[in-house]
Amino acid sequence: ERKPYYISVKTGAGQSELRDLIWDLSLGLGKRNFIGTRRLNFQSDYSFGLGQESRLITHRYWIRYTEPWFLGFRMPVSFTGQYEPPIRSSVQDFVISSWSVSVSTVKWFGDKVKTTAGLEYNEVELSDIPAGTEQLIKEEEGISARRKLYATYRRDSRDNIFIPRRGSLSDISGEFFGGFLGGDDDFYKIEASWGRYQVVWPGWISATRIKGGYATAFGQSSAVPAEERLYLGGASTIRGFRENSLGPLFED
Repeated sequence: ERKPYYISVKTGAGQSELRDLIWDLSLGLGKRNFIGTRRLNFQSDYSFGLGQESRLITHRYWIRYTEPWFLGFRMPVSFTGQYEPPIRSSVQDFVISSWSVSVSTVKWFGDKVKTTAGLEYNEVELSDIPAGTEQLIKEEEGISARRKLYATYRRDSRDNIFIPRRGSLSDISGEFFGGFLGGDDDFYKIEASWGRYQVVWPGWISATRIKGGYATAFGQSSAVPAEERLYLGGASTIRGFRENSLGPLFED
């Protein structure tokens, strides 16, 4: 039986549009049997940009409470609060901070199909900026308070998640931003992908993958924010191109 208290440490490297190398560090503390069978988690996440100007890019802190039985069903519901303290932007001379609250749930159908759904409310604040320029800076830098509803569906029949030889992986996701939820942007986005693995010869495995999506603005928004559009490029899509370099980078 697992112990009720636990500590976690995670680290790894990745890429972004602003930095060739980002180092992530995550520290967590939790209790599994909090008030019965419930769970309580505390976690802090840090991202460091490495290169000529190595610096702390983001740091966030969050707390999550999980109710394992929702309305009498084995369908865990999590309530999360997150805070990103003020930190100077890596692209301009201003300070940015944010906070968010969210609720999400997950439901398994057998051991292959997983569905999730949730609601997230976000607020962003800027400081150390000239009076009357906040909205202009938000538009130029793609900074906005976003509130969203989302749902996902995943079916995974692969025999091994690291080196699959047989089976398939299907993903469908939908996100709705703004509208009656409020916030600075109104748009929705749908994505779907399918991958199939099979042995075609001893030691040879065929892998086929299809991925697509659609995003469009509505209401008071004239365009989908640049960072929420659909892109290709990078090690996980098309090698030989920089991460997220293939797509609508600029508005018409």
